[in-house]
Amino acid sequence: AGGVSPPASPAVPQFPPYYETHYEEQMLDHFNGENVGTFRQRYLVNDTWFGGRSSPILFYCGAEGAGVPSIFEHSGYVLALAKELKALVVFGEMRFFGDSMPFGEDESFRPDPTHLGLLSVEQALADDASLILKMKERYDTPGSPVVALGGSLAGTLAYMLRQKYPHVVSMALASSAPILGYPDLTSPFGWYRVATHTYESQAPGCPAAVRRAFSTLLAAGAPQLSRAYNSCTPIRPTQLPRVVGWLVATLTGSLAARAESAYPIARSPVVEACATVAAASG
Repeated sequence: AGGVSPPASPAVPQFPPYYETHYEEQMLDHFNGENVGTFRQRYLVNDTWFGGRSSPILFYCGAEGAGVPSIFEHSGYVLALAKELKALVVFGEMRFFGDSMPFGEDESFRPDPTHLGLLSVEQALADDASLILKMKERYDTPGSPVVALGGSLAGTLAYMLRQKYPHVVSMALASSAPILGYPDLTSPFGWYRVATHTYESQAPGCPAAVRRAFSTLLAAGAPQLSRAYNSCTPIRPTQLPRVVGWLVATLTGSLAARAESAYPIARSPVVEACATVAAASG
């Protein structure tokens, strides 16, 4: 089916006016000829600078999160590329996220092969390839080169889209993409080494202080943790392993995430975090 217009827009647009929101009918299962069901995949289009039949298409792959909104918010560079290249911009939304729920918000996540089982990398790539071909047909631009874009998981999907469908995608720009982040291909601690280097370079001595703090946490008993974190109810000794595990994971993730946005140094959350650790260490 062709692009299907969504219901009437709310008073405050969800997206800036230079994007149009559309929906495309996609197969529920691209690899099962007996399943003829479809769902609506949401996507955004910007054709402000599109130069026509020989101009490129920039396709930003959907990924996890809240759907298109979470992707659009940090992807302004795509518009700069579009203006320079006279390109058509398309932001796809990944199935099972945002408004692209195959069976609605509740039924989509039934844990069986015919519902949640249809959430896979293979199905998502097939959605994107299908959407790109339909956009070429709609804009009458069969010869336009296609550049797949994305960051993090979306970047990995952009790379895989190029690998899986080279006849559809001409090249991929995979930004900060964990392409090799699989067992036996790279160290699972590689990112933490990079984050630790960032901390040491911006606040010398901070990683050592953080290690001492974690050692103190791991050695603490239930009463100590109850006082330190002002828990609503006292932590019981039987709860200690689970509480400590949760704290270690949460604090590790929070500290590592700060290294992702550590520039410029004058506004670096790494420097702020290290100052907090130093103050607490006395």
